Amino acid sequence: MKSIIVILGLITAVFTLKVNAQHEHHNMDQKSMDHSNMTMEHNVDKTFQQQLVEVVMANQKLNEAFVTGEVGKVKKAVENVESALSGVDMKLLSGEAHMDWMNQLKILNNQIETMKSASSIEEQRKAFVAYNETLYKSVKAFGVEDQTVFYQHCPMANGGEGANWLSLEKEIKNPYYGHKMLTCGSTAETIQGL
Repeated sequence: MKSIIVILGLITAVFTLKVNAQHEHHNMDQKSMDHSNMTMEHNVDKTFQQQLVEVVMANQKLNEAFVTGEVGKVKKAVENVESALSGVDMKLLSGEAHMDWMNQLKILNNQIETMKSASSIEEQRKAFVAYNETLYKSVKAFGVEDQTVFYQHCPMANGGEGANWLSLEKEIKNPYYGHKMLTCGSTAETIQGL
């Protein structure tokens, strides 16, 4: 009888550990996708926000190029993003905001260079993952003047790790799979311009 009680106790302990582990994993997934509690970090000049909107608008064309799956179209669209980025005047920022933008701009430019020099759409899409995360941080940190931006997520992209992108359209048009799985994904966050 004692051995049955011990065995039942062990089974209960293992079951409890497994349930707790699954609960923790679910909580971690929720934390990684819950961006709604993030607020604009820097109070910046509206002109800077308008210039950032120009980048987001150029980025929309980049999304559309990725949907086609054509390397050449992506390279052309990337050049437009690069041009819009060069029009963002960092002299409108000071202190910590200036430093944050410089760090984000460096990452954006590195990923843009990778997308421009890549010979395959797969290489371009890999750089697009890091580029989008940084662009998202910029939009969240500095805000976008009078513009609604949708932060969208595809759970299958990036080798099954999932990947995000910013869009000006609520309708899902997946840049990571294009016409293969055009509507695969969901809107994780809606960012309202201030």
